[in-house]
Amino acid sequence: MKVLQLNVNCSEAVNTGNFESVKWNYGVTIEIEEGDNYESVKQEWINECAKTINKLSKHTRGLKKLEAIAVKGNPQVNTSIEIIEK
Repeated sequence: MKVLQLNVNCSEAVNTGNFESVKWNYGVTIEIEEGDNYESVKQEWINECAKTINKLSKHTRGLKKLEAIAVKGNPQVNTSIEIIEK
């Protein structure tokens, strides 16, 4: 049986001013079996990762000590796929 291993990673840097930033990274690795809709599953996990990164970024903006001044709301998304024989 062929199984696809899908890696989805999202990251976003939040500018906190004064030449400082906080970078959030979040990723998942999932296995997709033959017959599963690859594009649908991939998009679902991209959305989930992006949602998590956006939540983390918004919480960073709320921290008074950091005084975050810029949250783009568009995290960088990277995906990769590997075929595994089981």
